[in-house]
Amino acid sequence: MKAKENKRSYPWGIFSACCVSLIIFSAAVSALYFFVSAKSGIDEIEMYTRKYVSAIAAASADVAELSYAQKNYAALKRLFQEKITQNLIDEAFFILDDGKIMAHSSAATEKMLEGNVANDEFRYNIDLLLLPLTKKTRDVIFINYNILNREIPFTPREKMLIKRYIYRGINSVGWLATKVVYSKGKGVGTVNFIIGKERIYTLLKTGAVIAAKMFAALAALSVFFSIVASMLVYVRYRPVKKPFRAVKPSPAGEAPKPAGGTTEIRDAIPISR
Repeated sequence: MKAKENKRSYPWGIFSACCVSLIIFSAAVSALYFFVSAKSGIDEIEMYTRKYVSAIAAASADVAELSYAQKNYAALKRLFQEKITQNLIDEAFFILDDGKIMAHSSAATEKMLEGNVANDEFRYNIDLLLLPLTKKTRDVIFINYNILNREIPFTPREKMLIKRYIYRGINSVGWLATKVVYSKGKGVGTVNFIIGKERIYTLLKTGAVIAAKMFAALAALSVFFSIVASMLVYVRYRPVKKPFRAVKPSPAGEAPKPAGGTTEIRDAIPISR
C-alpha cells in the first residue's frame, strides 16, 4: 500500500496580487514625480523669465526714452540685439502709439513689416503691445502671447491634461513683456519683448521620459520582489515527505510490535469479584 501525498502548487495567486499591487504603486510614484517636478520646474522657468525680462524691459524703456529725445536709436538696437543673442528673447522692438517701429532687434523683420507692426495684424496684436499705454501704468506687463507659426508639441488630450493638472498657460506659445516709454512725462509708445515657451515644452518632454524610465525600472523591481516573495511562501509551506514503514505481520498469538519501539509484557493478574 502506497501513501498518498498532497502536492502543493506554486502560489501564483500571491505572485499576481503582489506584482499587480507593486506595479500600481510604481505607476503612482512615477506619475507623482512627473507632476511635482514638472510643476515646480515650470513655476521656476516662468518666475525667472518674468523677473529677467521685466528688468530688461525697464532698462530698455529708459534707453528708448533717451533715444527718442535724441532721435538716435543705435544704442537701443544694440541693446535689443545683445539680449536676442542670449537665446531667451525671440524678438524686441520699440513702437510708437500708432504702431510705427522705431527700433527692432531684426532689420529684416522691420523691413518686411515696412516699418509698422500694424501691417501684420495676425502676427502682432497691437492692442496688447500698447496695453501699458492704454492702462496708463508704469509697470511692466507680462502676459501670455500667441506667436504666429509656432506649434505646441502635444496632442489635444495631452494639452488638456497638462492644462488641468500642471500648467494652465499651455495653450499659448509665448509671453509678451511690454512697458510704456515716456517723453517729457507723456507716454509715446512701448518697448516689447516676445519670448517663446520652448523651455517649458522641453521640460515637459524630458520629465515624461524620465518618469517613463522610472516606471520601467520600478516595474521590473516589482516583478523581482513578487517572485522572491512567492518563492519564500512556496518553500516555507511546501509539504515534507516522510518515509513510510510497513508493519510486519506477527506470528499467531503474538501482539504486533510497533516499528522502532519495544513491547513491555506484563503478567496478567485475574481480577476477583
